[in-house]
Amino acid sequence: MFADSVMESSSTTGTGSYTLVGAVGYSRTFAQDFADGDTVAYFVSNLAKTRWEFCTGTLTIGPPRTLTRTVRKSSNAGAAIDWQASDVYYVFSIASADVLSGLIAGNLGATRPWWGRTGARWWDHAAGLAVSWIDRLATGTATNTRIGVYDVVKDAYFADGRRPWAAIGASNKTIAAADIGGVFTQNNAAADRTLTLPAHDAAGVGHGFKVGGLGLSSGQYGIVLTPAAGDGIDGGADGATKRIPGSVRFDVEWDEPGDTWRVSYLNSVPALRTGRRQTVAAGPVSSAGLPTFLPSTNGALSLTMQNVTATARFVATAANGWDWQGRPNDRVGVSLANLQWTGLTASRAAATPNFLYVAVGADGALTPGSTILAPVYQEGGTPGTANGQFTFNIGEMKGYLGNGSTAPEAFVVMVGEAATDGSGVISTVAYAYNGRFVSAFTTTLPGAATFTSANHNLGIKPNVAKFIVENVTPEHGYSAGDQITEGHASAYSTLYIPMPVVTTSKLIGIQLGQSAGYVVTVRTSGITTAAVTAGNWKYAFVADRGWG
Repeated sequence: MFADSVMESSSTTGTGSYTLVGAVGYSRTFAQDFADGDTVAYFVSNLAKTRWEFCTGTLTIGPPRTLTRTVRKSSNAGAAIDWQASDVYYVFSIASADVLSGLIAGNLGATRPWWGRTGARWWDHAAGLAVSWIDRLATGTATNTRIGVYDVVKDAYFADGRRPWAAIGASNKTIAAADIGGVFTQNNAAADRTLTLPAHDAAGVGHGFKVGGLGLSSGQYGIVLTPAAGDGIDGGADGATKRIPGSVRFDVEWDEPGDTWRVSYLNSVPALRTGRRQTVAAGPVSSAGLPTFLPSTNGALSLTMQNVTATARFVATAANGWDWQGRPNDRVGVSLANLQWTGLTASRAAATPNFLYVAVGADGALTPGSTILAPVYQEGGTPGTANGQFTFNIGEMKGYLGNGSTAPEAFVVMVGEAATDGSGVISTVAYAYNGRFVSAFTTTLPGAATFTSANHNLGIKPNVAKFIVENVTPEHGYSAGDQITEGHASAYSTLYIPMPVVTTSKLIGIQLGQSAGYVVTVRTSGITTAAVTAGNWKYAFVADRGWG
């Protein structure tokens, strides 16, 4: 808007735009110091300085070279001077007392100062000088954006917390120093997306360098934060990645004193709990719906999961009481790949196996672990402190893991068992998902004096254990599809006796009487009969731990 030693003559008459003729003496032309289209502040005066104008205008280099004419002050009571052909006057660039005052005292006004070109910063006190001053940035000829506010009453300045957002799409992003403060969205609907962080000692990075991110999909994929080889995340190992679930808005900032990147979450991690707490909630299944994530044997004292993929995810939920709003305070961990347990104890028979578990991290990462101590599930009481002793208090919905002297709270979920000999794994048990087991129906009822069972594999004695009988071919007043779930009876000699349902931490079974198999009460008359045709019925078992 301003320049030194610029002065040209003009022979324009009237009150329109000035046509510039050329430099006066050793002065410079406007075209030498301004670009075409620039807004210019200029002064016009006759030789006697009795007639003058202070104007702003837009320079057109042309030819012809012209300046539009917006009069700010003049000797004609602020109006444009009607120049005559006999007038001799010059047009030159000169600083404005208004502008100088603004530079010294600050650009404070109810409207944008006339000299405020793009890039200028000014204070808007339209709300009242004694109320607040809005800090504005001129972003165009007539456009402004707010960047902060000074609260006069509180005598405090508040910067606007605006940050630039950029959509990366279905791609990975490598952060550069110039990206500081930015927030990057990535489309993670079909795959994990990588957000690669710069080395902390790269130029322009260092302490306080911060960027943000968001995976747009809340599905199975997330954002994988990847640090430089010599940097860690949240105090973790150098170069170790951290997976952020989808739909979680996060910031990551370099902490120089801590020598690590720090991740903060700006909204809740989705899926804070599953339908049932403290359990393996999902994973690969057989055609019967049973877990298949553990192989049956291995030639070494280690065990690697099987069948876990991005579409058959392994999900575990660890309970830890309730939050301040009364909501379940759970951690949900997810693995899209097969985990491995190492260092299993040798020579542990199936009756006293290695008990396999996963620890659920705050970020949802799963860490495998094992112990030779059977887990304890109790309504309440003091947790065991023996090293590796896992105790879960059902009444408070909290888990504890002993370390030899104390038993701190732990986000641990027991997932199965592994029996070993001296050199490898000889058998495994994968615990049932969601603490619940429903067997397939078996045709034909078992005969007299038999014990019939199924492996429920809950890893805990069920509180709910059922033997279900369903009619296939109508008899004794029962129609096909009718089920009997209680009051089962069998026969011993001439006596009708109840059939006990037997349970252990992995098995459910039922014992039939010695003299006859299953007997029913005739539905239409209430008469007990022993004449049950085994082939007219089928049976199944249901086991449920009954809590969580």
